[in-house]
Amino acid sequence: MLFPFAEAQVVQRGVVLEMNSGNRPLAGVEIRATGAAPSDSDQEGQFVLSFVSSLPGDPLLLDGVYKKGFEMVNREKVDNWNLSSDAVLKIVLGRTEMIDALRKKYYQIGAVSYTHLRAHETSAHL
Repeated sequence: MLFPFAEAQVVQRGVVLEMNSGNRPLAGVEIRATGAAPSDSDQEGQFVLSFVSSLPGDPLLLDGVYKKGFEMVNREKVDNWNLSSDAVLKIVLGRTEMIDALRKKYYQIGAVSYTHLRAHETSAHL
């Protein structure tokens, strides 16, 4: 017997890849999302988030993606993701030192002012 108020479960599968690596998977990345238990990526970069109270098409509310020395580079795509048991969510991380070098080059920031900017960003997020 089905109950009209029973909640569906959505299982969102995903993979974490390293930027500029030929799609090399990243293991040991912690993924946290509202409504799901945290998940760590395995040796193939794969992870699973199980949502008990969500439906397919609901927005993914990502709380964080954590791996020391890495930053997410496709945040806009991930922030606009809708839950789907059929589609694989790809999260791309880049090495922090590579991202920092690209920011310096793009913004043409000197080393002193960039260090000051990073310190301000870090303290603002603590």
